[in-house]
Amino acid sequence: MSKRIISVFTVLFLILCMCSCGSGDKDKSLQKVLDKKRIVIGIDPAGGVMSSETGDGKFEGFSVECAKLCAKRLGLSAEFKAVSPEDLGQALDKGQIDCYWDYSSPDRQLKADYLFIPSGTVHHQVVIVNAADTKIKNIGSLKGQVVGVTENSFSQKALENAGVLYADLGEVKTFTTVESTLQALGSGQIAAAVADDNEVRRYITLRGDKTIKSVPGYISTDNYYVGFLRSSVSLEEKINSIIEGMLDDGTIKDLSMKWFSASAVAEKQNKS
Repeated sequence: MSKRIISVFTVLFLILCMCSCGSGDKDKSLQKVLDKKRIVIGIDPAGGVMSSETGDGKFEGFSVECAKLCAKRLGLSAEFKAVSPEDLGQALDKGQIDCYWDYSSPDRQLKADYLFIPSGTVHHQVVIVNAADTKIKNIGSLKGQVVGVTENSFSQKALENAGVLYADLGEVKTFTTVESTLQALGSGQIAAAVADDNEVRRYITLRGDKTIKSVPGYISTDNYYVGFLRSSVSLEEKINSIIEGMLDDGTIKDLSMKWFSASAVAEKQNKS
């Protein structure tokens, strides 16, 4: 047998070996949840209108409903586990959850370490004022004003990252919840509040409160994401396909109308 023929057989043998090895390492993340007929979803227990723990080990909120419907379309039951956003990576690494639902704006390091897909929804940090206020007409009118914000929230982070706007504020007061922040606005403790537009809409809808309003413009705009281990490609691809289907048929838009009285579907994904 010539050296050329031997070389050809050697190359073919190596290719077969590589294919064989690859098949042994095939991602089984989707099959794993299908086999146990259940998907464990990490959820922020202090996510307000998006997700909150009811006190009996159960959860409610927009994100919870979306995740449940996604699991149902996958033929699975959904089990939720309380995981704070900062513990997302640890919970995934330890196998405590299969995915994490509605994480907002992962930074560059998280994107490098984990897989993220858009959940199809968006939230804006907006400026809220009393409806009778004629002085604060836009975001630029906040200069020198006393502004309230919920502590340790995306709203606080967005405000602090607003550069010149933040530096020009007269004072920033923090409150424990969105409700207490908006109540402080109503009582005159602050001239304006920075809050999540979805939270504000929910607050207004539940109370029928017409004494507050938002001014034009956003402090920031952030998408929500579903996070996975980098090795969970098959599960990520399947859930991404289901989310796209829920966007196509209007399910996510309908849910956002139910919870926020407005569409929270990200513009670039809004197909309905």
